[in-house]
Amino acid sequence: MERDSRTIKLLGKEKVKKLNSSYVTICGLGGVGSYVAEALARTSIGNITIVDFDRVDESNMNRQLYALSSTIGLFKADVAEKRIKDINPDCNVIVRKVFLDDETIPEILSMKTDCIIDAIDTIKSKVDLLESSFKKEIYTVASMGAAERLNTENIEVCDISKTYSCSLARVIRTRLRKKGINKGIKCVFSPEKKEIPLSDKKYENEIKGLGSISYIPAIFGMKIAGEVINYLVER
Repeated sequence: MERDSRTIKLLGKEKVKKLNSSYVTICGLGGVGSYVAEALARTSIGNITIVDFDRVDESNMNRQLYALSSTIGLFKADVAEKRIKDINPDCNVIVRKVFLDDETIPEILSMKTDCIIDAIDTIKSKVDLLESSFKKEIYTVASMGAAERLNTENIEVCDISKTYSCSLARVIRTRLRKKGINKGIKCVFSPEKKEIPLSDKKYENEIKGLGSISYIPAIFGMKIAGEVINYLVER
C-alpha cells in the first residue's frame, strides 16, 4: 500500500511483510510508551496489544502523546487504540485496561507476542513483568528512568547489567538479582543527572513526582521502537 511505500523502499517488501505479521505488546502508555506505539503503528506492525489502566491527566500534558485538552479523563488505552487505528486501519489492536500484577501479568504474557515493551513506572509491576518475560524467553526492551533529564546525547541502549547512574535501573537490578536474573534484558536508559538518594521503598512512593520534559521520554520511546523493529525484521 502507498502507506508503506517509504518503509518498503528502505527495508524491502519481505521485511515489511514480517512487520505486518508481527505481534508486539506495549505495557504502559505514558511518556515513553505512547511514542513507542506511535512509531510501531507508523511502521505497520500488524498486531499491537496495549496495556494501561490509567486515564489521561492534565499533568501528563508536558510529555505524553495522548494528553490533549480533548482527552483529559479518557482512558489512555482508548485514546491509543483510536490513534493507532487512524494511522493504520489494518492493525489488529488488542486493548487491556488492567493494572499489571501477579494476576494480570500471566494473562498478558499468555497472549501471542513476539516481544514485550516495558514502559511502566510501578516498580513491583516492572520487576514482575521483566522476570516473567525473561523466564518465558520473550524478547523484551525496558525503559529505565526518563525523568530528571535534559541531555539527549546521554541516552543509551544496553543490557540492564551495564546500566549506571540511574536510580530506577539500580532498584530494578537489585530486585532482579534477588530473583537470580543478572543480565539478559535490553534497556534504554540515561546516566545523566544527580543520583537521587532514595531508598528502594521511598523511590516506589515518589517516582511519579519527579520532574520531566517533553522530548526525553519521546526519545526513549523511539529508541525502544527502533530496537524492536530491527529485531523483528532480522529475527
